Order: sequence, then structure tokens, then C-alpha cells
Amino acid sequence: MKDNILIKGNQFGLSIHIDEQSTFDLIYEELKRKLIDGKNFFGNSKVVLSFEGKKLTSKEMDQLSQLVSDETNLQIICSLHKEFDFDRVEERIEKVANDSIEPKIKAYKDYIEQLESQLRLQAQKFREQDEQIVFHFSNLRSGQQIVTKSHVVILGDVNNGSRIESGGKVIVLGRLKGVVQAGLDPQQKGFVFALDMNPIQLRIGNAIGRASDQPNVSSKSGEAQIAYEEDGRIVIENIHNQVYRDLINETN
Repeated sequence: MKDNILIKGNQFGLSIHIDEQSTFDLIYEELKRKLIDGKNFFGNSKVVLSFEGKKLTSKEMDQLSQLVSDETNLQIICSLHKEFDFDRVEERIEKVANDSIEPKIKAYKDYIEQLESQLRLQAQKFREQDEQIVFHFSNLRSGQQIVTKSHVVILGDVNNGSRIESGGKVIVLGRLKGVVQAGLDPQQKGFVFALDMNPIQLRIGNAIGRASDQPNVSSKSGEAQIAYEEDGRIVIENIHNQVYRDLINETN
């Protein structure tokens, strides 16, 4: 008998592959049966739930996510389809944010939305060159790295021992403690935005700052900050209207 649902584990949580020819009612009932049969197997960890195969509506994804929550002890951080839908970024930011970061996300909501808008415009501009935005929907742990010519958005923390190398801009909706290199593509004006800026090392373009010899490369005020290159050195400033407008105008 053909399986309409395949459930697999991955490093972030669970991946559910759905047969593209199956009806939603059939998908729902088969998923429910498999969840009940394997309830003890799934445990009680926090997971990101991803769907593959059949394209689902937002309502259908919500219904299946709620079913997983109801029939298991799993705590769902967020759910998404493998084919990423940019228009649901804000919704997923709110779901994935932990208690300590969520107030900052709300406080800097307008800035985050403007950053997303700028990245969307630039992604459109460079689409013919396969320029994209890389999203990472969890903490970047020690030993993990992201190396890309694209912009990078992290919905979580960048921990000690982790590394990001980006041709464009890096946005961290969490704590930045690892190594970040932005603006490595000379055609792009890179910067780094973080809700809590305390990196081991920052490189933006050709300018490099290290925690050991650049004590100002950290967030002492607890406010979100932007780091950018100016006259061959890295400048880090708290977010406020003027610095944000100046920086966005430079990168347009």
C-alpha cells in the first residue's frame, strides 16, 4: 500500500514529505494515524516542522502543525514549507523567537521590516545571477557554518564556535557571539545587524575587528546594533533613525 506521508528526522526537527497527488483529508488522517502509532518514538523535544512535496496553504500547514502538537509531546518552534514563502517571514520570526529575544524583536519591528524590504529588493535585482537570501531557522551551534554569496538571515543565536561568511548583509535576530564576515562581494555594501552584538570576530568588506583588540565590538547597552565599514574600519552603532537611514541610503 502506498504511503502518502513519510516522516523523517533532521538536525532541526521533523520533515514530513507529502505525496503531491493526495487529498488533504487523506493526508490529515494518515498523519494522525502515524503520529498516534509512533507517539512514544517522537519524544518531547523542541522542533522545527518542515513540509516537503505537495504545496500546502497556510491554513493546511497550521492544521497539520496543530495535529502534530495535539498527538505528540513535541514543542513546535515553527513550521515551514521547503519552498520558502517570503511573505510569512514576520509570522515565523514571532514563533521562533525565545523569551529573552522576543521583546527586542517587537521593539525593533519597524527596522526589521525595512531590512527585509531592502533584502527583497536586492534579491530581485540580482535574481538573474542566482542571488538569493539564505534563511536559517534556529540557533547556529558551535562547529556549524554558513558560507554563501547571498544575504543571510538567522532566526536565532549565532553561538561561539560558529561562523558565517556572506557576500552581502547578515541579519541576526538573536545573540551574535560567533564569527561573521559580511560584504565579501565587492559589488555589495555589507553590514551586520544583531539584536545582541557580541561577536568573537567581525569582518565587513576588508575591515576586521576582533573581540580581543576591539573592545567596542560588542553590545554593552543591550540594544540592537548595526556594524558597518567606514574608512577601512568597523563602526558599530545602536539602532536609531538617522544611522539606519544613512546606512540604507548607502546600500541602495
